[in-house]
Amino acid sequence: MSTKLLVVTVNYCCADLILEGLEETVAQLESLGDSAYWIVDNNSPDESVHHLRAALAERGYGDRVRLILSDKNDGFGAGNNIAFRTAMAEPDAPEYFYMLNPDATPQPGAIEALVRFMDTHPEAGAAGSLLCDENGEIQPSLFRFPSLYSEIDRALRFDVVSRLLKRHDIEIDAPQAPAPADWVTGASFIVRRSVLKTAGVFDEAFFLYWEEVELCHRIRAAGFEIYGVPDSLVLHIGGVST
Repeated sequence: MSTKLLVVTVNYCCADLILEGLEETVAQLESLGDSAYWIVDNNSPDESVHHLRAALAERGYGDRVRLILSDKNDGFGAGNNIAFRTAMAEPDAPEYFYMLNPDATPQPGAIEALVRFMDTHPEAGAAGSLLCDENGEIQPSLFRFPSLYSEIDRALRFDVVSRLLKRHDIEIDAPQAPAPADWVTGASFIVRRSVLKTAGVFDEAFFLYWEEVELCHRIRAAGFEIYGVPDSLVLHIGGVST
């Protein structure tokens, strides 16, 4: 019998941020049940590994939280791939992988909302949360794939042009109910193990940025849908690892 969910966070010099949100994330995993949290450290040159090891030992999470060390920093996608490949090789490989940025903290019920959505929507290969900042302002988290028209609009940014090309804008307004998207931000992103086996894991040629766009493109090309789930709200500071 497989594990239900594995949360994966890739760390690069963000141990303090991870530890700030860790208690809330672990509490949600304990409520969910058969789940675990892996932190992949991408060879941080600071004291991240020391701080994480000390905090995990002090908090007594046991097998619930695991620290994995990479001997190099090959980027966000590569760090996640370490966890994907390791977990998929185990006999109790997780049904779902949930990618969570170091600067993102799921609000109460956010993780369960994603899992519940995936359980009840077999056509969904992946789904993302709604993101908000520290002031509660909603951030863009659902998108269309870039196109010629969207790039023209981004280059010009004239009001009249933007209105004419609104349906080609890459950003999708925050929905009130689960809604389809071409891609969702990798800050809070759940994907089926079976989908990763079909579409493949992250392309490690992307070091940082656009890797989730390219993965979502392959997921959709493989015949799966991608959704934004507004019931899953995640606080996102943004840009810290960068």
